[in-house]
Amino acid sequence: MPGDFANILVYKLDKNFTSNPRNPLYSKALKFTFQLLLPLVCGFFLWKRFEQFPLESLQLLLLEFPLLIFSFAFLMVAVLNWLLDSALWRQFFPDDFKPSLKSLVRINIATSSFGFFTPFQMGEYLGKSLYFPALSKKRNYAITFFFRTAKVYIKLFLGGIGLFLIGFQSDWPLWILTGITLLTTLVGLGYIFQDQAFWSKRFFKRWIKNPAIQKSLEVRTPAFRTQTFLLASTRILLNTFQFLAVCYFLMPVHPLAIFPQVLIFYSIATFIPSAGFLDPVIKSTLSLFLVANSDALALEVIFATNFVWFFNVGLAAIAGSLLHSFRRQAVLKK
Repeated sequence: MPGDFANILVYKLDKNFTSNPRNPLYSKALKFTFQLLLPLVCGFFLWKRFEQFPLESLQLLLLEFPLLIFSFAFLMVAVLNWLLDSALWRQFFPDDFKPSLKSLVRINIATSSFGFFTPFQMGEYLGKSLYFPALSKKRNYAITFFFRTAKVYIKLFLGGIGLFLIGFQSDWPLWILTGITLLTTLVGLGYIFQDQAFWSKRFFKRWIKNPAIQKSLEVRTPAFRTQTFLLASTRILLNTFQFLAVCYFLMPVHPLAIFPQVLIFYSIATFIPSAGFLDPVIKSTLSLFLVANSDALALEVIFATNFVWFFNVGLAAIAGSLLHSFRRQAVLKK
């Protein structure tokens, strides 16, 4: 699946990957570009932009913003986000192995710390597999792959809607709007009606051979796909509305005016292979290009990007590290 590269992770975790230079992600130049060069370029760009703003501008922004109220509200929304994310993950477990939602929320947050230092949050694959030893490693990877692929599909779908809205507001030619509509519809219908066995044949042919794993990749019904579609859409839209809520208090423009740009921002951000801890730098740069309509809004957009990121990603990674540490200590005491 483009943008996820989850199938490549199985190579990454496999010993054969390190001795397979033909793999496209093995390229040292590619690793250097995304893991070092891209963050440095984005960091330099942000530094030059911040030179334009005096310190008083940031102080004034923080004084005007109801920080305590928003922090409490965003903390509650973050809890809801992780509940929805865990409920979506649970849908992809086989019927003969359905963990409780409560345990999955705890595990989902704990394993978020695994992906915090790896591109595309690939470390989540290994982290999640550690919590389910009853399932084979390959079966764990398969469940996580389809869970993540669902979110990529929905972000593409919502990004297509955002692009259509921008085109409609800007009076783009009818043939372009029609093309965007058809592609967006195909992405949505493709997710709902896709044959899951197709993915297993294309992406997991090398590893998934035994009947137990194939059983976990059974063809899903349109009803199942629709349910997961709604769960993923709700979670992603919550992030979008959090961004818009911050902008409502800080920016002179109406939040709905930048709604399409924010949808596109979260869609494109999915395809940037940065480690989680570098997201503030890289995604701040991306949001400046996609969301800030002028230099006058740059500081507000950067603040909104990082405020939403902290409560939905950064705080979860900190909590996840603590949860995993407690689990490890409990295992060592046994």
